[in-house]
Amino acid sequence: WAPHSSPPPRSPPRLYIHDEHALAELLAGSLLECMPGDYAWSLCFDAPFISRLCLEGILPICCELGGGISSGLYVLLPKLHVQRCVLLPGKLHISTKVRKRAARYRLTVCQAFEEVLQQCIQQHGVAWLYPPMQRLLTAMAAPASLEGLEKCSSPRFVSFELWTRPEVTDAIEDGSDRGERSRGEDPTSSGSGGGDDGGSASGGFGGGRSGRGDASGSSARADGSTGDCVSRCDHASWGDGG
Repeated sequence: WAPHSSPPPRSPPRLYIHDEHALAELLAGSLLECMPGDYAWSLCFDAPFISRLCLEGILPICCELGGGISSGLYVLLPKLHVQRCVLLPGKLHISTKVRKRAARYRLTVCQAFEEVLQQCIQQHGVAWLYPPMQRLLTAMAAPASLEGLEKCSSPRFVSFELWTRPEVTDAIEDGSDRGERSRGEDPTSSGSGGGDDGGSASGGFGGGRSGRGDASGSSARADGSTGDCVSRCDHASWGDGG
């Protein structure tokens, strides 16, 4: 900017959260008032802190410092959307066409957690899945057997895998047989829209307080269903039985 011109506007400073104890104090007071935007920041990558963030519906996003240069310096960016698009299970409509197409697939939970993690990185790049987050997600993943989750006092991460069924006939919309069959069984968890599907499924899985699927910033899905846009104050109130 020119010497005598006004400086460019600066974003409000992000809230710093030291650890899970500081988070507990903020939750007991005015966390929503202290966060002017979607993000806070922290240098704490301890499992109890990440667990509490997830329990409160705050996403543990990670970034690397260095301006595009690999520095190995990572910062946690707890994200609590100012506006959130939420899928309410009672309003979710599944069309007959979608039900028919679903016969070609099968859904599993936590049967290929690390593979799903690597597929996400392969398709989208490292994004926020930097090494510290990969280690935490893997360490906090639910067991493949899913045993004991109903008694677990802290959140566990789960993966949802969508597999093509072998030897399932694919029919076109008018019902005539195309004669196409799957050739083997490959995970399609890295396919387009997989994140939204995982969010809607995990909403009813007990991963957070609200028990509702979170479609984040998207208000429309591939199947034509739409989510409700709510403020984070309203979303936070659901955890208190609102």
